[in-house]
Amino acid sequence: MGLKAIIGGRWKLILAAAIIISFLAAAFLAVYGTPSYWSEKAGKMAECEKKTKEDGKRVCYLNLAYQLKDTGVCDRLDTENLRQLCIGRVGVATKNPGLCDRIANRTVREECKFYALRQ
Repeated sequence: MGLKAIIGGRWKLILAAAIIISFLAAAFLAVYGTPSYWSEKAGKMAECEKKTKEDGKRVCYLNLAYQLKDTGVCDRLDTENLRQLCIGRVGVATKNPGLCDRIANRTVREECKFYALRQ
C-alpha cells in the first residue's frame, strides 16, 4: 500500500469523525439546551425558591415547567401528585403523550394523552 492510499484513508476517517462529532454536538444542544437556556432556567428557579408560601412555590414551579417545557423542574415539587400533574402539563405543552404515561391515575393519564395529541 502506498503513502497516498494511507493518507487518503486517514482523511476519510478524520472527515467521518468530524461529521460524527458535529452531529453529537448538535444532538447534545437539542437535548440539553444552550448555556443561555440553563442560565435562564436557574434564574427562574431561584425566583420560585424565593417565594415564601409553599403554595406560591408550587404554582411557580408548575408554571415554569410548562413555560420551559422541562420535566426536570417538576422534581422540585413536594408531592407525587403535583409532580405527575406537572409532568402531564409538560406533556401537553410539548405535544408528547409519552410523558403522560408517567401519570399513575388512569383517568388523568388518558386525559393528558388526549390533550397532548389534540394541540
